[in-house]
Amino acid sequence: MTEEEVARRAELIFRVYGWMLESVEEGPDGAGWSYTVGLSENFDHPDLIILDGNLGLQIELVRAIADMVVDEGGVNDEALAELDIELVPVDPNELEQELITCWLERYERWPSEGEFLQVIPPAYLFCDCHAHERRRLG
Repeated sequence: MTEEEVARRAELIFRVYGWMLESVEEGPDGAGWSYTVGLSENFDHPDLIILDGNLGLQIELVRAIADMVVDEGGVNDEALAELDIELVPVDPNELEQELITCWLERYERWPSEGEFLQVIPPAYLFCDCHAHERRRLG
């Protein structure tokens, strides 16, 4: 796909659903990530970013949380607690441009305080040697 086709596809998804999920495949350091665009704009909920786990896990967790926001008007804190999933505020100063490129392109500004929450997956999804290495943006 050309860049123009990708942009048109993203805009169509955004118009139909009000939000979209962007996933970035693993890079040289071996870590991919996923984030939403549009939850804050259309559903009065901070956008989400997840840095840990494989892309399949990231997509599953972020979609489940975003679906709660869209379908129920917010996050079911009890359901997340039962699954040991945390949502933590992200300090915009901790974000790097390459982490949220599509978000920046859409809004043409840097995010403000409270516009992103980081999804911290449960430690039990990782082997013992990696459970403590979950990345936090601060």
